[in-house]
Amino acid sequence: MNLDLIKKYNVINKEIDVLNPLSVGNGSFVFTADVTGLQTLVNEYKIFPLLSIEEKFAYKESKKEIKLKSYQAYNRIVNYMTDSTNQEEDFNDLRTNYFKYNMFNLAFYYNNKLINKNDISDINQELDLIHGILYSNFKYNNQNVQVITKVCHDKDKLIIEVKSELLNTGLIVKFRSFKADYNKYGCLNELVSKIEINNNLIKVEDDYRKDIIKYETNGLIVLIDKEINFSNNDYLYLSLDINNNKNNLCSLEKYFLKLNNYLSNNEEINRRIVLSLYLIRINSCGKFPPAETGLTCNSWYGKFHLEMQLWHHLGLIYYGAYEEVINSLDYYFSIYEEAKKRAELNGFNGCRWPKMTDPSGLDSPSSIGPLLMWQQPHLVFMLLEIKRLNKDFDLLKYDILIKDTLACLTSFFYKKDDVYYLDYPLIPACECYDPLTTFSPIFEVEYFCFVLDLANSYGYGTAVSREIVNKAVKPKIFNLCYEGHINTSETYIKYNKDHPLPIMAYSFFKSKRLDKSIVLNSLNKINETWNFNSLWGWDFPSLALAYYNLGYKDKAIEMLLADYPKNTYLKNGHNMQKPEEETLPLYLPGNGAFLIACYHLFKSH
Repeated sequence: MNLDLIKKYNVINKEIDVLNPLSVGNGSFVFTADVTGLQTLVNEYKIFPLLSIEEKFAYKESKKEIKLKSYQAYNRIVNYMTDSTNQEEDFNDLRTNYFKYNMFNLAFYYNNKLINKNDISDINQELDLIHGILYSNFKYNNQNVQVITKVCHDKDKLIIEVKSELLNTGLIVKFRSFKADYNKYGCLNELVSKIEINNNLIKVEDDYRKDIIKYETNGLIVLIDKEINFSNNDYLYLSLDINNNKNNLCSLEKYFLKLNNYLSNNEEINRRIVLSLYLIRINSCGKFPPAETGLTCNSWYGKFHLEMQLWHHLGLIYYGAYEEVINSLDYYFSIYEEAKKRAELNGFNGCRWPKMTDPSGLDSPSSIGPLLMWQQPHLVFMLLEIKRLNKDFDLLKYDILIKDTLACLTSFFYKKDDVYYLDYPLIPACECYDPLTTFSPIFEVEYFCFVLDLANSYGYGTAVSREIVNKAVKPKIFNLCYEGHINTSETYIKYNKDHPLPIMAYSFFKSKRLDKSIVLNSLNKINETWNFNSLWGWDFPSLALAYYNLGYKDKAIEMLLADYPKNTYLKNGHNMQKPEEETLPLYLPGNGAFLIACYHLFKSH
């Protein structure tokens, strides 16, 4: 991709903008800053918190076991951790265990007081996307302050440089670290129980975390009441090397240079493409699958949702950066045995991947998560797409993962009257459906069949998988539109919210089993009846892809840019989601889905 074009979309702030903090990072560590280049105005940035998050989890020792709820499947009883009744505390403890946390806060203080936003003026801040460097210039009490903020690409090392005459008269950088907490803010009020400085090392410890940060500075370092002050005259240099964590990814400049030039003639679309490529690279390319909010802030305790990984990563694969994805795909080897146990527990073959999880690969207790299955084909689909686009890719390395993923998919179908149906209970991608009355949802049936068929073409087929592709239940048609599953006729009345199931099988993949005219009818019906304010960030690219796959490229572009709250892309590039709830302010699956759509729309541009 052309670097001049990347530079064109550098983000510039000229004023305090609490919706647009800027981040630097390397895929395994992200530092998010305000207009001072640090995290000084933390009390002002309530919706988008200013955090320092590493791809590291705190862990509470626990031997609690959850009582499972029994359900009637097709021909047996199955059990899932979906009911918190009479075990609420244990349920919540396991759900929140393994969590990411805020590593530290860095802020400017002047004469021992946090600098006041009202005394900041002449702001000129620019994020250099190509090099991942944040340049922040401002005046404090009419005196110039220049700050450079960056994170090394090959290690979790933050570098801060400050130039100002105010350093001679009381301006310092204060380091504070807080008790590990799984909330969005990572806890910004209670300092860690133990912090010490020894031989250029800052050791931070509390009940659930222990971090070692190697520092380098040209100035003075003083520890006072669990807070560390860094100071010097005229120029202050500070580096913080966190937990000696190494990173094997290339620099941002090399990353952008290798990307495919899939761009449009639309300026706003190109801005979203470039900033999405930056944000996913710094937030979502570590050794674990990414959380929905990456490393910018915590959602769902910082855990990752495997059904979201495709939205994060398939776009990078299409834009030519599959190497950035491989580390998190290798994660599946580490949870392989746990996934086999999960499948065996309820009589399935192979390995069943969890929905919401962490480094352990354990399921998180939930009334919804354990009953989802649409994450299951993602790993195989991504690996086969990498192979399609990169002929030298070593697919054989993942042979056992592919085979056992497909074995579970195959065993999830049961045969009745020469037709294959999906087993139950099952909650589809659109989570508003009742698992007790939902049968063979359209998206899951078509997606499973599509991936089984695709795997067949790569030599992974079996007699049963080929028969399933040919004999799986057809989606229900009512009033010339596809229904969400075969046991409902109320998709566009009762379930016309959340993810639009009827067209998802004609979005990032195109089911051969669907009738284009019925898909078009369904798409038109969605436009007439759906609550678009209930859609999520990746739904708009999905709808756009449905239009594109039906031959309506102009309508696809209109949908990409549709003016709805959760299709908003801020100046910093983030797909804003639910800021009013302070739980999910940003949504990287939306950015990733946008890239997937743009690949299909503009790859031949």
